[in-house]
Amino acid sequence: KLPYQHGVKSVSCGSHYTAVLLGDDLGNIIIFGNGLRCEFQASEQGYTYLKRGEYMSLKERVVKIAAGFEHLLLLTDIGRLYAVGNGQNGRLGVKFVSTSEGGEVQLVKTTPYPVKCSWSDEKIVHISAGEKHSALVNSSGKVFTWGCGTSGQLGLGKFMKQLDTPTKLELPNMVWAKSNNRKERSRRDSIPNVIELEAFAVGVACGSNHTIVTLLNGNVVGFGANAYGQTGSASNFFQTHDPEVIRQGELQNPASYKVLHAAGGDSHTALLCEDSSVLMCGNQSLCGGNTAFSIKARNRAKSILPSRLCLEEQSCVKRQRQ
Repeated sequence: KLPYQHGVKSVSCGSHYTAVLLGDDLGNIIIFGNGLRCEFQASEQGYTYLKRGEYMSLKERVVKIAAGFEHLLLLTDIGRLYAVGNGQNGRLGVKFVSTSEGGEVQLVKTTPYPVKCSWSDEKIVHISAGEKHSALVNSSGKVFTWGCGTSGQLGLGKFMKQLDTPTKLELPNMVWAKSNNRKERSRRDSIPNVIELEAFAVGVACGSNHTIVTLLNGNVVGFGANAYGQTGSASNFFQTHDPEVIRQGELQNPASYKVLHAAGGDSHTALLCEDSSVLMCGNQSLCGGNTAFSIKARNRAKSILPSRLCLEEQSCVKRQRQ
């Protein structure tokens, strides 16, 4: 039974565990399951929380959490980032140690350990954790990734196999399309049809081995494992190692959908749009069944392009006829 008198701020699920962030003064975290190797401490009320350890001050309040496969990220109210759990491949932001045989020493942090970031003046505003990698967005709209990169999920090129330090991505420029409204066009004749600005990220979502970044203008950038089309990219079927703006399926026209939020799964991706519609791409069996009616099948039966999820049967039938 949860201490509901404090309220629950958020919930995040890992491989075999669930992390619950409470709304109390410290932002205590309750862990269910056995997929996260960590230490616990008992409260005076009889509840068991994630132990804060020696690095996290009692004056800091956890405000966001992100659960990965076997690791957990914690963001506090003063902008500090901590990680706990399995640190293999550098996913905790802790330097990994290699053995003489070329392997890697199993690195585990059982209490929150500070993630060293290369900046001091920008706050972290968003965090996400995948199977073996992690990502964040800071207040300047920059995206940083670290951990395992063997599938291209770090977005730092095909030769970047793993990193133990958050490293900034080079994202494609944002494209702002000129309005199709006649009245607005007449007022803005001097404005080009398409304007390109430096990318400003507002969110990041780590799937198991892929990453999706949402930009301020509603564009979406994907990279990493792509065997099922989960990054929305058609350029390289199995993997994409560099950030690429999704221009496939329903997102072929940059002005058609403005994406506000993204979520990544094992082999699929969900995109929430400004008009409350949901676009799905990836393993079709995980994308709501009848998600597509104008879907052009790619080279595999389980692969789809970003397509609208039909939540009502009547609207789906109508869309199919069109």
